[in-house]
Amino acid sequence: MKILQDFNFSGFSALESVLEKTYGGVAQALASLTLFAHPETVAQIGNRALFPIIRATAVSQRGSVLADKKLVLCDNTIVKTPFFGHIH
Repeated sequence: MKILQDFNFSGFSALESVLEKTYGGVAQALASLTLFAHPETVAQIGNRALFPIIRATAVSQRGSVLADKKLVLCDNTIVKTPFFGHIH
């Protein structure tokens, strides 16, 4: 069994190796793990999103997800930048 050191401490390379051995590659893993709604279900809701989500377009709200103009999710990268900034 390989350890992270065997991949030169590259998490991406390690993940790629695991996916290659378990699914036959990254593309096959993505295809196997992606969930698609049945066409009849999509037709029943009028080919629209059941829970419509609009990403905020204002720079000050970048990474925010709005529903009915209310913030429901804030997915920004502010935290990782200072934390991982010393690596690069």
